[in-house]
Amino acid sequence: MIALDTISRSKGQVDSRFLEGAGVPQPLVAAQDALRLSGATYKRVLLVGSKNDSELVAKLRVGLAEAQVPNWVMSADDEASLTSGSTNLDNAVYYDRVVLLCTAGSLENPLTSRNFSSLVGNPGPTVKDSIISVATDDIFFKREDRLCVGLREGVVVDFRGWNDETLFNEALSALIKEFEDSPFRF
Repeated sequence: MIALDTISRSKGQVDSRFLEGAGVPQPLVAAQDALRLSGATYKRVLLVGSKNDSELVAKLRVGLAEAQVPNWVMSADDEASLTSGSTNLDNAVYYDRVVLLCTAGSLENPLTSRNFSSLVGNPGPTVKDSIISVATDDIFFKREDRLCVGLREGVVVDFRGWNDETLFNEALSALIKEFEDSPFRF
């Protein structure tokens, strides 16, 4: 199936005859010309956290949308969704950046911690190198378990005090800067 992410990843370089032959609607075929001419590149970001992180997720999504950063959300502790297959953490490889929301709630949740560990321990370089840890609580910096120590060895953006608008905006700017420094080039 051809979708917006296909056209975005190609920077609008997919042959229009191919798209038309594949049944892509004409307005979408025409939109790729605008994408190609703009020279813009978009990083696809996956936010992974706990179902209890909804307030932070909502605030991040608004900020990222304002910065024109396409983003999706997965709850690493949504057992029903994970079991049914409607949420699959293996799909993290399809994103340019995977942002782990390291809140106290997510780090203290055994299911979320286990799923974070599986992402960090992914044998391929793709997911591990794309991870950014968003640390919202001191627990992230104080825990000496394998998960937190491993995450601290990677990219960490300090979101402690994120309820304060000024601190949130500073942290959000730092997070977006990390997207610009993505290890994946388009």
